[in-house]
Amino acid sequence: MAKEKEDKKRGSMSTFEVGIGLIGLVVFMSAIKIYDNYQSGVFSEQKEKVEEEIKPEDVLVQAKTYLNENSVESAEQKLTEIRNKFPDFASQKEFTSIEVKIDSIKGEKIKRDVDIAVKELKSFSVDYVSDIEVLNRKVNNFGDYENLIYKAYAHSDEMGKYSRKLMVQLRNAQSKYYPQMRRKYAGFLRKMYWIDDIDVKVLGSRADRIQFIGGTFASNRNINTYYEATVHMLKKYRYKRADYKWIPSESEYTYYKIDSQSDSHLSGSLEYIK
Repeated sequence: MAKEKEDKKRGSMSTFEVGIGLIGLVVFMSAIKIYDNYQSGVFSEQKEKVEEEIKPEDVLVQAKTYLNENSVESAEQKLTEIRNKFPDFASQKEFTSIEVKIDSIKGEKIKRDVDIAVKELKSFSVDYVSDIEVLNRKVNNFGDYENLIYKAYAHSDEMGKYSRKLMVQLRNAQSKYYPQMRRKYAGFLRKMYWIDDIDVKVLGSRADRIQFIGGTFASNRNINTYYEATVHMLKKYRYKRADYKWIPSESEYTYYKIDSQSDSHLSGSLEYIK
């Protein structure tokens, strides 16, 4: 009996201790929450105070510093900050003078980039391209030059007019080199598909028709699979048609017309600029 009472006593004390522990935990968690709320309030007040202390003149000094360091993008970000936080200040002469300077720097850079692009196009060639990835980059270069023209027109009418020499050069280069690049591309595909017993040819005076010949194309499913896998690149190289034959002498075969741009075509609104 004595042992039983002692065990009960221990059990009672254990329950009591657990209760005390839970109360302590609740108090501790409440204290943490109160402290966190206090800290949040302090930090919020400090943040508001800092924001109140920021002056547009200080941000403008930062913009000038970035500009002197030739960090035009960072300077523009500071001007945007002023526009958003201090819209009235954005109309002041000191602010607009920096805007004009940034605009002038960007215009000069566009001029330099246009001159470089014109020079690159004059020496453009695919004669010694021996890798399909290099050829793909050559095609992408045309898109880069096109984006530069867009950038020039977006900057100002003056820069747009300055970029017209690049536009003329680009149209002429595309008309001249797309046929050459299509022949090159077909040659690379011929090497790649050799393992699958597929031959690849180009047809037409401008090499804008590509022909795939192989036993696998006796199946319509295979024809569709190959077409779907390559049509994006065929369009990129501006092929107009893709033929699929299972033997060279086949007179009736499947072909797809490809809705690609003409070789000299420039995208979007540039096409309407003469």
